Amino acid sequence: MKIKMKLIKLTLLGSRKNYSVEFKDGLNYISGHTATGKMSILEMIDYSLGSKDHKSYIEIGSSCSAVELELLIGTE
Repeated sequence: MKIKMKLIKLTLLGSRKNYSVEFKDGLNYISGHTATGKMSILEMIDYSLGSKDHKSYIEIGSSCSAVELELLIGTE
């Protein structure tokens, strides 16, 4: 029996502004110009799922205080 996990929403909580990425059903892709945060989204997902090592980005560290990842696991 396979248990599915679906990403719903990634939120970076900041002192000035909150940043959110909402994921849709099916295939999601991230595109944009160089140095616009595409890799940061993937690294914050990895960090939220328990990775102890992540790159330290000055922009994220200076403006964000927490990371929230909303998941759907199985049917819950």
